[in-house]
Amino acid sequence: MADSVNNDLPYTTVGATYQATTRQPTQELGKDDFLKLMITQLQNQDPLNPTDNTEQLAQQAQFTQLEQIQNLNASMEKLISIYQSGNRSNIISMIGKEVVGVQTVPSEEEDGEDTEMAIQGLVRSVDFSNGEANVVVETQDGEFLLSMDEIQAVRIYQPQAETE
Repeated sequence: MADSVNNDLPYTTVGATYQATTRQPTQELGKDDFLKLMITQLQNQDPLNPTDNTEQLAQQAQFTQLEQIQNLNASMEKLISIYQSGNRSNIISMIGKEVVGVQTVPSEEEDGEDTEMAIQGLVRSVDFSNGEANVVVETQDGEFLLSMDEIQAVRIYQPQAETE
């Protein structure tokens, strides 16, 4: 007994939606693209004149090398991310501590020498705005921005007792 299809009923789907996706072309070939290209080449080769074994091995070696480089790149990105997050935590922990640093002040004269200014004060905040971490140090003379390279010492802040 054969099954028959009833064409009188409308075709409906419950809760199904379809959105067309468009593929965005990239300027780089990934390992998937390389593998597809190699498979297509193998499928379309002339059976009477197949690809040279040495050439095929060289392509497979290139594919393996590409994959290892991508894996290494992903590992390095993870390592950098971990380092940066740990570095930020260390820098943020400096808030409320006393720092001593030296900041180089450029000379206002063309032939003049740069001078170094000693800065000692309390870290009030950390500034990440220019892509690197700088601490905002409050001193008696005002606030100064010190880079991490300019900091020479960090101590627990101990307010000095005022004399009467």
